[in-house]
Amino acid sequence: MNGGIIPSVAALLVQVALGLAVFLANRRRLANQCFLLLSLTIDLWLAGLLLAFTTSSSTVAQLAIRQASVAGVLYPWVLNLLRLSVRHQLRGWRDSKRGHHQLRCIGRTFSPRQQLRNFHQQRDGGGNQRRNN
Repeated sequence: MNGGIIPSVAALLVQVALGLAVFLANRRRLANQCFLLLSLTIDLWLAGLLLAFTTSSSTVAQLAIRQASVAGVLYPWVLNLLRLSVRHQLRGWRDSKRGHHQLRCIGRTFSPRQQLRNFHQQRDGGGNQRRNN
């Protein structure tokens, strides 16, 4: 057992607890919801790094590094959503068209349907592409 596992798991638990504590303080406030989302994004990144450094399988390590990379891409977007919700004192997702648009873009980019589409395009060499909206 590696000496870095215990502090990493402790950091994961503290981050989840912090996010949940802020969220449960006021569930309907958009800033609290964004903070929970930010906390979960940080947890996703930490879990990916922990798994990548502790596994003995190269396939699992590759998957964990990809997971950590996705979390790294999501982090600035979620941080911007938190910034917008605090700065403009927004009450809900409908108040922020820009934030809602960003969230839809994140969902479309990382949805299983889009990932499957990207996988098939790579497998086919890009030759058999259908136009999907």
